[in-house]
Amino acid sequence: MIFAPVLTLVALTALLAVAAWSFGWYAREMQAAAQITGGVAAILATFLLYRQIGQRQAATRALQNVTAGLEFRGSDGAEAVVQAQEWLRRVGLGGFGGRYPHQLSGGMRKRVALAQALILDPEIILMDEPFAALDIQTRHLMENELLELWSTNRKSVVFITHDLEEAISLSDRVVVMSAGPESHPIGEFAIDLPRPRDVAEIRLTPRFIELHGLIWSAMKEEVLKSYARQRQ
Repeated sequence: MIFAPVLTLVALTALLAVAAWSFGWYAREMQAAAQITGGVAAILATFLLYRQIGQRQAATRALQNVTAGLEFRGSDGAEAVVQAQEWLRRVGLGGFGGRYPHQLSGGMRKRVALAQALILDPEIILMDEPFAALDIQTRHLMENELLELWSTNRKSVVFITHDLEEAISLSDRVVVMSAGPESHPIGEFAIDLPRPRDVAEIRLTPRFIELHGLIWSAMKEEVLKSYARQRQ
């Protein structure tokens, strides 16, 4: 896993092609994304579970949203349902496939997003602050779930976050970006914390505290620059 604070996914190749993943299931965009991106999936901070029906948007059930990517790839519908049910079970939502978005908590919707991306078996997963809106307890649970799911196949993950503790807790490598508008890398740090990890417990270890101090010293000036610009 690679983490890059103050980085926008626009800078990453194929972002525009996969942007439709976070803002709805539209047939034309999804078909194009499936052809262009191949092994790339994105989970962004704002995640909506909708499907285009005619000229309007209608909420669809969790199971339908997880199967949608496979359907646009041309997979057999029955097989897509079987796989989606298995992925919902793996993210702890085995009994919630029939629920609509408004019937799911924020954490549950994030789990649907994970299932939706991982069912496609992408080589690269792009994640832009996917847990930012969650309360701290749910956030820790989701971070641990992500680590557990990641450990089964160790796919490449690019995870954007402004939370330094989150970056260190989850990653193998942290890339620090300068303040915008012309952001560029200003530091790269290997994270040598042992795995498996519990994101809450690992933050109490001496090595975590050492890494936190080292990385914060490299990014503090940029954080202050960004804060000063926002106050202008």
